[in-house]
Amino acid sequence: MSAITGSIGKKRKKSDAKPQSQINKCLNEKRRRNQENLYFDELAELISATDMSSGKTDKCQILQRTVDQVVADSTSRRRSYTCIRDLSKFDGVMED
Repeated sequence: MSAITGSIGKKRKKSDAKPQSQINKCLNEKRRRNQENLYFDELAELISATDMSSGKTDKCQILQRTVDQVVADSTSRRRSYTCIRDLSKFDGVMED
């Protein structure tokens, strides 16, 4: 009897049960994905109040519109600050 024929007849039966560490890893990953999706839903609601189109949007669109909104808000604040600063300089000149 050769070594080849002896190994063919005896195959190990794979167990369907996953080790507990693998189960925990899967559960943690699922929780992380669920939390991530909740954050995306929250962002979509915040952005939809301003400029989201109707219908379901994907995560990439949500992120892009969020970034656009943050950049626009930041630019608007800078302009307001510059305008207020310029007006305060003008008020100082007018009082002299």
